[in-house]
Amino acid sequence: MMETQSQPSMLNRSYWILMISMCFLMSCSVTSKTKAVQESTAYITVAKEKLGDEVKFAFNKDRSYVLCQTEPADNPDNPSFSFLVFSMEDEKVALEQNVRSGYVKWLSDMEIEVFSTPGFMRNDQSRDDFTQVYNVATGKWTPKTSWKK
Repeated sequence: MMETQSQPSMLNRSYWILMISMCFLMSCSVTSKTKAVQESTAYITVAKEKLGDEVKFAFNKDRSYVLCQTEPADNPDNPSFSFLVFSMEDEKVALEQNVRSGYVKWLSDMEIEVFSTPGFMRNDQSRDDFTQVYNVATGKWTPKTSWKK
């Protein structure tokens, strides 16, 4: 008779250990999801504070940085725009600039391409002569004409 009573008691104990372990694991995952949501909204707040309400967002491949930019101004004489690169890990601005005319876009996972429209372009020049590459990890600028993949 004692053997049959101890066996259900062991099953009951295993059941409760399993349930407590699952609850612990689930509470850990909820905490990490909450932190990820908090981190992911910081860039929106900072971008809107610095650039205004009309901001476009573009993440790099691994979502460690986000490129935030305004639309070019409607003024045809000065179609300028502003942008910033926000580090998701550090939760701070890695770069902030104004461009009088041109574009900015991701060139690779850790590099952005910034083109500024020239006032005058000679026949021996190309768009790359007016384009800079910024490495968000190192903080270094490289002329596009010298840039290597």
